[in-house]
Amino acid sequence: MTSDETRVLVKKVYAAYNQTLYKNTQEDVFTVWEDLLGHYDMTVVYDTFKELATQSVYMPSPGQLRRQVLDKLSGDRIPSAMEAWTTIQTMTQHANAGTPSKIQLHECIQRTITKLGDQAYSLSTTYDRTFFANEYAVTVGEYEREMMQRLG
Repeated sequence: MTSDETRVLVKKVYAAYNQTLYKNTQEDVFTVWEDLLGHYDMTVVYDTFKELATQSVYMPSPGQLRRQVLDKLSGDRIPSAMEAWTTIQTMTQHANAGTPSKIQLHECIQRTITKLGDQAYSLSTTYDRTFFANEYAVTVGEYEREMMQRLG
């Protein structure tokens, strides 16, 4: 996307959600959106935004939109932190019950488990969930950077 296309996109997004784009901060807003989405094709970004706009009552951040664009381009939807946490908990419950678990792990979940080691399977408290979510966010960020390099 060009700088002009980014400006047009931001104005459309703000208009779609009836949000005010203040003149004294709009240059910063344009810069952030361009930094996160500028290297993608305008058509792909705008089409992705329209899909999000029909599903969410809240305006997406440029980061959320970028993640959706990456998912769309790669065909690889990254599970949310809560979905990843639930997957780990389900695997742990199956292991504790002695039942086989045939859960397919997304690469981000697998990488997080590898980082955490055996303790990944003993996490259970609210603090543990927060700890896991923070580590998972780092892993997802690394994975997204790799995807961006692969996708151009």
